[in-house]
Formats: sequence, C-alpha cells, structure tokens
Amino acid sequence: MTRQFKRFGVLAPVLRGLVLCGLALMLSASVATAKPTVTAGMPGALPVDGTLTPDGIKLHWTEAEPKFAGSVEVSRRVLGTSGTATWQVIAPNLGPVQAYLDRAATPGTAWEYRVRRMGRDVIDQGYWTGGRDVAQPDHRGLAVLVVEADVQEPLAADIARFVDDLTGDGWRVVRVSSTADRNPPAAIRLIDALEIRNDIREARRAHPDGDLSVILLGNVPLVFSGKVAPDGHDHEPHATDLFYVDLDGRWPSTGEGLLIPGEIPDGRIDGAIGRIDFSNMGAPDRATEVGWLGAYLQRNHDWRKGKTDVPLRAYAGSVGHLFIERRGVANITGPAAITEGGHADKGQEGRWLFGVDFGPWRGDDYFEAFQAGPVFAINFGSHKQKIGRYRNPMNGLMTPPNQALAVAWGARPAWRLHGMAMGETIGAAQVRTINNGPSEPRVLASTDYLPTGSYPFVHPIWGNLLGDPTLTAYPIQPVTGVTVARTDGGTRISWTPSPQPGATYRVYRIAADGRATLLDETDGATVNVLDPDGAAPRYMVRAVAPIEVPAGRLIVLSAGQFADTPTSP
Repeated sequence: MTRQFKRFGVLAPVLRGLVLCGLALMLSASVATAKPTVTAGMPGALPVDGTLTPDGIKLHWTEAEPKFAGSVEVSRRVLGTSGTATWQVIAPNLGPVQAYLDRAATPGTAWEYRVRRMGRDVIDQGYWTGGRDVAQPDHRGLAVLVVEADVQEPLAADIARFVDDLTGDGWRVVRVSSTADRNPPAAIRLIDALEIRNDIREARRAHPDGDLSVILLGNVPLVFSGKVAPDGHDHEPHATDLFYVDLDGRWPSTGEGLLIPGEIPDGRIDGAIGRIDFSNMGAPDRATEVGWLGAYLQRNHDWRKGKTDVPLRAYAGSVGHLFIERRGVANITGPAAITEGGHADKGQEGRWLFGVDFGPWRGDDYFEAFQAGPVFAINFGSHKQKIGRYRNPMNGLMTPPNQALAVAWGARPAWRLHGMAMGETIGAAQVRTINNGPSEPRVLASTDYLPTGSYPFVHPIWGNLLGDPTLTAYPIQPVTGVTVARTDGGTRISWTPSPQPGATYRVYRIAADGRATLLDETDGATVNVLDPDGAAPRYMVRAVAPIEVPAGRLIVLSAGQFADTPTSP
C-alpha cells in the first residue's frame, strides 16, 4: 500500500492528557564525570554467562565481584514475555554459589534467565538467554516502510530490492510515502507526523500478527518532545521517532509543533522503529546524500544475503558507562570474543559484529579521522542522543566510509541486547529497553530489568535507533538461481543449493499483495507443487539450517530468493 499524505489546513487540538508511568528521574550528572556505580536502591549488574551441556543449560557468574554474596535466586521465562509476574523462580535459595544447572530447559524454546544475589536487599542481578534447537519464525510480522517522497524515484530499484529483502526475511511489507517538504514549520511537521502515525496504525490494524517494525527511509518528519537532559546538559526538547510507534499513546502538544511528554506517556511502544536518514550529515550535494542511502541499502542487502564477511567478535570501550550493553554483547558473541577498545581504534581493524563505546564526539571525525567497521553499535556520549543535530556522531557510524547498519545511544537507560543471542532483531532489543519500567508506580523493584544503567531512567523518548530495526545477528547464505517452470502437472521450482552445511529448503507462494504462504519443505533442490490457487505471481525459496552460536543452537532461515512465474508452460 502506498499513500501520499495531504496536510490539514489547521492544526486541531492534538492529544490530551498525559499518563506518566513509573519513575521520572532526569538526573543531571555529567556524562564525562559519571561513575559506574548505580544509584542507591538499585541492584548492581551481575555478569551472567551460560553454556549448553548434555544435561541442560548451565549458568555461571564467576566474574562477579565479590565472588560470593548472599544467597542466589534463579528465575526463568520464555524469551519474549515481559513483566515481573512472568518470571518463574526455579531455584529460590541456592546459597553462596557461582553456578546453576537447569536440567528442565526443554529444547525448542529460547529461555531467558535472571540470576539474583541477595543479602538483606538485592545486591546484584543479571540476565542471559540461550536454548537448544530454537527455530526462527517463518513470519516475523509487519514492516511499515515510510519513504521520503523525493528519494523514491532515484532509489526505486534499491527500494524495490529492500522490500524483497524484508519479504524474504518473513515480514509483510506495507509502504507509506512521506512528504517531500524538508524544512516545514514545526507545527506543519507535527501534522505530517500525525498523518504518518495514523497510517502506521491503520496498517497494524489490518495486519495484527507478529511483531511491528517501522523503517523511516530518508528525511521523514522528525518531531521533538519534552524538556529533558539525559546526558546531564541543558534540559531541552529531544527528537523522538518513538512517537510513531506509540500507536495508542496520548502525546499532548504545545500547539506550536512541540510535544510535551518527557517519557513515553503510557510506558510502552507498540513496535520497533529505525531511521535511515543522512540529511543532517553534511553531504556536499543532494546526489551524494541519495548515494549514501543507496550505499546503506546495498550494505543491508549484502548482510542479509550472507555476503558480508564479519567474524563473530566485538569490541567494547567505556565499560564504566556501558557495562550492561557489554554483557548483552557477551551473550551474542561469547565473552572471549570481546576485545577492549573503541570505535576510533579497534573499530578500524576490520569488521566486527558489535562495537560498544563512548566514541569521539566530533561528527567530522567519522569522515576524516577513522573508518569504523561494526555491523551493530552503541555510540554513547554527550549530545549524541540528539539525532537531529548536524553530523550526529551516532549517524556518523552509518555514513560512508563507516560501515554500521544499526546504532543506538545506550547507557541511559542501558539497552537490553541479549535477546539477539537467540535470533531476535535489534528492534526487539529497542522495544525491550523502552518498555522496561516499574509495573507499580514509583516502586523500583517492580521494574522488569534492573539495573537500568548507572541511573534509573525508564521509558525514554530519546531511545531512538538509527538504521534498520529488522536486522539479526546470524544471517546464513541463501540459495541462488531460483527458476520456475509451468508444467502440465503444476509448477516446478528449482534452485542451486545453499553452501550452508545441513541446509534444507522451504518453498513459498508470494501473492500479489506480498503475502507469503508456505507450500513445501524439502532437502533437495527441486519441488513440484500443485498450487491450489493456480500459479502464483512469484515463488520464494529459503534455506533452513542449524547453526551453533555462543548461547546454544539456532535453526536459522536464510534470506528468501525469488523467481517470477512464466505466463505459460
């Protein structure tokens, strides 16, 4: 679905009321001087790791300081559930130990664990996710692709391929066209944003199954809200794309185009959202900016297709601020695969799956001083969360010659990345982070994930993601050379097998509206199908293969490869 929006002539009263959930603690500690200790009353961060054994999943926290403290409680739940009530305590009082073996962790499920060490009060706690033979879903959900009108023509081929890439990864894609006006007054920009959000809401109502991911491509309207200072500097309105995915939230405005809330009004966003936009990066001309968008979509395509040679490794700097993100990355890559260093030094030494650092603050440095090679990154530091600023350093990591595909700010609050270890998207980490907060107003202990970093920030309007929220950490190589032949007995689909060891194959019918329907599964390279609806406009083939990852064993689906149906036998 493509829609060109029309502006309202008058800005009506926007939204009324404001529901504040949980803590609203906008602390003024400087990023440059903040200490790694947590706020009084919050537990410390426990470094939990795990391994699969023949007897189950073994958790251990041998890097904890102090080594032993109080008694240990271990809880478990299915990854993807949320709320403190969903945790099942499976070991209530282990005493002062450093490991626990979960013998009841059944295969086929991604398990999320919480380990607490308690004395009189909670001393520290940590999280880890893992599982055996955990299958990725055929259908991930709805992806709404919002495209700036002015880039649709010059990037038509790239965007069409991107839609195929999303479809081939299990997303039902709905396209929306944004305004071509790049610098409207704030009130008009908010009207444009309201129209886009309404269209996202309509698409979600039509396609309610699975996750929701919104991708903003180009200079899609950027709205501002609140007066907050998460980096300890001036209290001022912050750019927030999260407005677009709070589908039922009520965001009052000033009437001058600024939104009022300083945190997510109802404490929840309804999906992930990422912005791919180089309009503020100082391109010398429009053609260069469009070229950067095209280069990003090419890198994105290559990553999904397994063409990018990235070792399973990460670098991490600024550990005092980003200690929780570092633990999440350790779950994804394994602790031994993390190297000390930052974007401007280690980041230059080839490709990395993850880079976590308090990176350089000058936007020009990302063009002139170094070239960083992470796929996913956290780039913490003062003012970087202000994504509308000229040459924003977070966006710098995605702008050529840098190579990142998704970048977040982190630390305040900390991003919960560990679900990516079991095949979740970076967008799922965003949703988990933004929606984390106390279920009982002003009761810190009722927060799902603690600590939230060095300070108790929750439901941040500044928790934006730059890049594609649908990306995952472990792509495998797809099939190639898919062909379709009509026969008297139906349709024959053939392909060149994936080089991935142990691969089998799934064949899908792609309807005219982009809906994918599974038709057959095989370990060969040809299938004959009797499509009950007649020949489909297109067919798609995906490889399916088991892979060993640091957190266990995944059953991963490759990107889809497509072929059109001939019009006659």
